[in-house]
Amino acid sequence: MTTVKLQKVLFVLGIVVTLLAVVWWGVVNYFLAQQTGGNMLDSLSCIFSLSSSCNFIRGMVWMRGISLYEPLLFWMGLVILGIAIILKRSLARES
Repeated sequence: MTTVKLQKVLFVLGIVVTLLAVVWWGVVNYFLAQQTGGNMLDSLSCIFSLSSSCNFIRGMVWMRGISLYEPLLFWMGLVILGIAIILKRSLARES
């Protein structure tokens, strides 16, 4: 696999993983907001962190039998995207 192909694959993979994390967070928090009457945007910071309020929300989600959201997936997507961007810039410098 050439470096250009690798960069493109990493870029697409990074976008897919990041979008998957955002959708997963949205689905989990949508169902939780429906069950509790809250606003899902109140837990927007939980998409990338595990603060004490996010852990409280995770506990509520777990007790309701909904699959827990993991912010690690979001960070993995961003790291993959970052690697793809760095690789693209280094390829542009070489040519």
